[in-house]
Amino acid sequence: MDAWRISASGLQAQWKRMRVIASNVSHADTTRTPGGGAYRKHYPVFSAALDEVGGVRYEGSREARRPTRTVHAPDDPRAGKDGRLTEPNVSLPLQAADMASARRAYQANVRAMKQFKKLCQKTLNMKG
Repeated sequence: MDAWRISASGLQAQWKRMRVIASNVSHADTTRTPGGGAYRKHYPVFSAALDEVGGVRYEGSREARRPTRTVHAPDDPRAGKDGRLTEPNVSLPLQAADMASARRAYQANVRAMKQFKKLCQKTLNMKG
């Protein structure tokens, strides 16, 4: 059953990765946060689960170091007195690519679980 648990941890990790990406996409235009300043992209952090089963462990998300961008937008009501607006450091094309990668990894774990299930069924149906 270790194979099942390892794939399940992979499913869970990719699900959480997708949630972080979805949060980034939903905040791609957020120029003011409760903490002040523009939203900063987050990325998921994973580690190897080094217990007896193995797999992947989600450690949470971290804020990206990539700087936010400042644009001249004097007509935007969110701009400062100098007409400058600080925008989030979220790149929608990169988020789309990350989402596609997470989806493929999720599907790979589903396929692995299906194959393991088939193997177990064949083993149970063997006649001795």
